Amino acid sequence: MKSFPQGATLGVCLAVIAVGTLMLKGWTRARAPAAAGLPALSSGRTASEQSGPAFSSPAAVPAGPFTALIEFAQRANQPEMERLLAETHAIDDRDIRFELRRILLGRLARWDGAAAARFLATLPGPDRLPALTATVAGAWTTKQPAAAIGWIAGTADAGVDAETAAALGQALASQSLATMKTLLASIETEGVRTALSAAVIEQWKHRRPAEAANLALATSPVAASGSLLGAVLPEWAQSDLNAAVDWARRLPNGEQQLIALVHLSQPWAGADVVAAAEFARTLPPGQEQFTAAVLEHWVQRDAAAAAAWASRLPAGATRDRVTASLVSAWARHDPAGATAFSLSLPADAGRQGALVSAVSSWATHDPWAAATWATAFPAGETRSHAIATAADNWMRSDPVAAMTWLQRLPPGVDRDTALAISAGSLGEQHPDLAITLAAAISDETLRAEQADRAASTWLAREPATALSWIAGANLPSALKQRLRQLQR
Repeated sequence: MKSFPQGATLGVCLAVIAVGTLMLKGWTRARAPAAAGLPALSSGRTASEQSGPAFSSPAAVPAGPFTALIEFAQRANQPEMERLLAETHAIDDRDIRFELRRILLGRLARWDGAAAARFLATLPGPDRLPALTATVAGAWTTKQPAAAIGWIAGTADAGVDAETAAALGQALASQSLATMKTLLASIETEGVRTALSAAVIEQWKHRRPAEAANLALATSPVAASGSLLGAVLPEWAQSDLNAAVDWARRLPNGEQQLIALVHLSQPWAGADVVAAAEFARTLPPGQEQFTAAVLEHWVQRDAAAAAAWASRLPAGATRDRVTASLVSAWARHDPAGATAFSLSLPADAGRQGALVSAVSSWATHDPWAAATWATAFPAGETRSHAIATAADNWMRSDPVAAMTWLQRLPPGVDRDTALAISAGSLGEQHPDLAITLAAAISDETLRAEQADRAASTWLAREPATALSWIAGANLPSALKQRLRQLQR
C-alpha cells in the first residue's frame, strides 16, 4: 500500500472498519487481558502501556481494511497523519479509535509535538485518555524535552498522571543530570516538578544512583526532595552501602543531609552500628533525628553495649545530646533500664536531661507509670521537670486523666511547673483547657502569665467565642475580669 487514496475512499474505509468491529474485538480479547477497560492490541502490552509507533506483531492482526489502515498509519507522512487523525471521530468502536490514534499521535509527536498536542486538545473528555497523553508526552520528549515538558506543565494544574509520568521518565532517562536540573528549574508547578523528578529517579536509581540522589536534592520543596531521597537511598544502600553513606556524609550540614542520613540509618546501623553512632555524635545540634534512629536500632539489639559506648564519650554538650537520644530510644522498650542508666550518670545537667528524656519517652505509651515514677524522685528541679514532661505528654493523649492526676498533687513547685508547661503546650489548639490549667497554678505571677498567654491568642482569633467561654467558666472572678480586659 504505497499511498492512501484521497477523498471519499478514506470515508468508505473507515465505515468498513466500523462494520467489522466484532471480528476485531473477538481477536483482541483472545490475545491479551484488558487494561483500563481497553483490550490489549499489542503482544505483551496493554493498550494503556503502548506508546510506540507500531504493533509488535502486525502480521497477527486480522486481514482486512483495519490492517491496511494501521500499516498506512505506520508510514504516513505528517500531512497524511494529521488528515487521518481528523477522520478518526467517524470510527464508532472505541477500541479501534484509540489504537489508531495512539499510533498516529506517537509518530506525529516525533515530527511535530505541538501538532499532536493540538489534536489531543480537540478531543472530548472521554476520548482524551491518559494513555494518549502519555504517548504524545513520551514521543515529543525524545525530540524536544523542554517543549514537551512545558506543554505538560501548562496543562496539568496539580500534577501528572502515572502513565504520563512513566512515559516522561523513560524518554528522559538518557539525559544528563545538568539537563534535568535545568528542566526542573523551568517548571513552576510543584506537582509537575515532583512527578517529573520521581519518574526520572525511578529510571536512574538502579543504574545511576548517585545522580538520582542528586536530582532528588535539586527538587524543591524540601518535603518533596525528602520523599524522593526515600525512593533512592534505601535501594542504593542495599547495592553499595559504602557509596551511599559516603555521598550522604559529604553533604553540607542541614535539613537535606539529615533527611538523607535518616533514610540510611537502618542499613548503616545494621551493617556497622558503632561507625554510624560515631558519625552521629559529630553532627551539630539539630541533627538528633539521625542519632535517635541509629541508637534506636542499637538499644533494641544490645542496650548494654550502647550504654557503655555513650558512657565513654567525653563530657560535654555532645555527650549530653547523645545520652538523651539513647535513653529516649531505650525507654520505649525498657523504661526501667533507661531510667536506671540515667540515674547512674554523674549528677550534672546531662543527667537531668537524660532523666527527663527517658520519662518523656516512657510517658508516650504509659503516662501514669512515668508520672508516678517521677514523683518518687528526690525533690528538686529534675523532679519538677520530669513530672511536668510526663504530665504534658499525658495531657495530649488523655487530658481528663492527666488533669485528675495533677489535681491530686500537693500544691507547690512540682504541680505549678507541670500545669504551666501543659498550659503552654495546649494554648494554641485548646485555649479553654489551657486557661483552666493556668487557673489552678498557685503561684500568682505564673498563673497570670500562663492565663494571659492562652487568653490573648484566643481573643485575637475568636473574640466572641473566647469572651462567651470566659463568662461561663468556673474561674475566679478576679481572673475573669483580668482576661476580659485583655481584649481592650
